Order: sequence, then C-alpha cells, then structure tokens
Amino acid sequence: MKEKILWKSWYLMSQEEQNEFLEDGDLLACYLDNYHEDIDTYIKEEFEEYCQEVNNEYFNNDFGEDGNWAYSPLKDQEVEVQGILGLWDGKHKVVPKKFDNLSEAISACLEDYNIIAEDSYGNLIISAYHHDGQNKFIIKKSTPKGPRCLHFCKTVFGSGA
Repeated sequence: MKEKILWKSWYLMSQEEQNEFLEDGDLLACYLDNYHEDIDTYIKEEFEEYCQEVNNEYFNNDFGEDGNWAYSPLKDQEVEVQGILGLWDGKHKVVPKKFDNLSEAISACLEDYNIIAEDSYGNLIISAYHHDGQNKFIIKKSTPKGPRCLHFCKTVFGSGA
C-alpha cells in the first residue's frame, strides 16, 4: 500500500528534506534577521530548534484543532484509531477507540517525533517515535461494524501484529 507523507517532525527529516524545507521558506534568512545580526553569530542547535518551532506551526495550521481538513475524506466524520504500541517489553495492540473528529484522534496518537501519512484509502497513518520505540496508528472512518476490519491492520502493521 502506497503512503503519501503529509507531515514529518524536523528531527525525522533527512538532510535533503530539511534543505527543501529551508529553501521553500528561506528560514535561515528569517532566523538571522530576527535573532542574529550576522551569520557569524548563527548557532546550529538554536537554528534547529527554531526550524522545529516553524515546522510545528505548519503542523498546527494543517493538523491542529482548527486545522485545514478540506483535503481529507475523514473530515467531519467519526473516526476510529487502531494501532500497535512499541514498548520496552515488546509490541502491544491498541484497543480500538472511536473519536468524534479527526483532530482529537490525531492528538491522541502523537508523541515527540511523528510522521503523518495518508494511504491510498484516505486513512491517516501516524508513526510516533519515543524513547522505547515506535507506536504506529491508523485512523480510519468509523463504521457500524467497528474494529472488525483487520485487513487494514495486517496491511499496515504486517502479519506479526
């Protein structure tokens, strides 16, 4: 199943993706104009934190509580979250849970470092990385049958889930 990446935390981006992000918004010039007088005072760690903040602003505009859901087939629908938690003692299935809207579901799935993708069915897939490993969630339209559609889990999480 092909996934289209919609958003990625700054620290999960490859160097190439970070460079594209910088070219699009000309962040270095903005950072230098607002925080430093010249490039000699530029501090890489501070700049990376600034880039993460800007990236988080993009995230909040697109996926936050008032985010723009116009593109999503899940917009304004009751959704269901299924997934796997990667913890220190192994993988654990998430008890499927229904949410009134997409924003609440996404908020419930996020960790410090995230990748949000969309599959060919219009479902959102969140990969959330933390100190013990990776959580992986799928957010899909809630149906009257509920969490019985296990083929999505098998497709996304593999047969070991």
